[in-house]
Amino acid sequence: MKKLLSGIALGALLATPALAADLPVKAAPAPVAVYNWTGCHIGVQWGFGAIRSDNSFQNIGGGPFFTESHTNGSGALIGGLAGCNYQTGRFVIGFEGDGEWTRIRGNDGRTGGDTNELRARWMASARGRLGYAVDNVLVYVTGGGAWMGARSSVLDLGRQESHDHTISGWTVGGGFEYSFWHPNLTGRFEYRYASFGTEDFLFANYTERNRKIEVQTFRGALVYRFNFGGGPLVARY
Repeated sequence: MKKLLSGIALGALLATPALAADLPVKAAPAPVAVYNWTGCHIGVQWGFGAIRSDNSFQNIGGGPFFTESHTNGSGALIGGLAGCNYQTGRFVIGFEGDGEWTRIRGNDGRTGGDTNELRARWMASARGRLGYAVDNVLVYVTGGGAWMGARSSVLDLGRQESHDHTISGWTVGGGFEYSFWHPNLTGRFEYRYASFGTEDFLFANYTERNRKIEVQTFRGALVYRFNFGGGPLVARY
C-alpha cells in the first residue's frame, strides 16, 4: 500500500508542470499613450479684430475736453507666437509671447465735420497661461501685458494729420488647443480682450484724446511643439 501511495504522489508531482504549462497565461495590460503638454513651442497665428474708443478734444490753450464721438472699426491680423508649458497632473501652466501686424482701424463716420481715425498698426503681448488638459485637448485662460502701435489721424477739409504712439495696457482671454494627426503639431482657437486706457494725441489746432481704447480679437493658430523631455506621448498602464 505504501508503494502504491508513493507512486501516485510521484505521478502527481510529475504531471503538475505539464498541467501548468497548458493553463492560459493572462497578458499584461498594454500601455496607453497619454499626451504630455510639457515643453516649448512656436507658431503662426492669424485672425480678426475690432477696435473701439471714445473721442474728445480740447482746444489749444487749455479748457475743458468736449466729447465728440465714438470710433469703431475692424480688420485682419497675422503674426507669430512662442512659449513654454509645464504639465502637472491635468493642469498646464505656461508663459507665452506674441506679436502681429494688423489692419485694424476705425473712424467716427465724420461726426463733427471731420474724420477721426484710430488704427492699430501692430500689437504684442506677454502672458501667463493656465489650462486643463484631457489627453491631447487643452482648455485654457490667459492674461498679461499688451502693447499696441496706435496711429491717430484727423481728416479735416482735405488736410490730413497723423501721429503714432506706442501704448500699453492689459489683456485677458481664453481658448482651446488640440493635437491632431502629428503629436508635435497643434491647432488653436482663442479669444482675447485688450484695454489700453486713455491716450492723448497732440494735433496742430487741438488735442484729441481717445478714451477707453479697446480691442477684441479672435485668433486661429498652428503650433509646433518640441523639447518634451521624453516625447509628447507618455506610456500609462
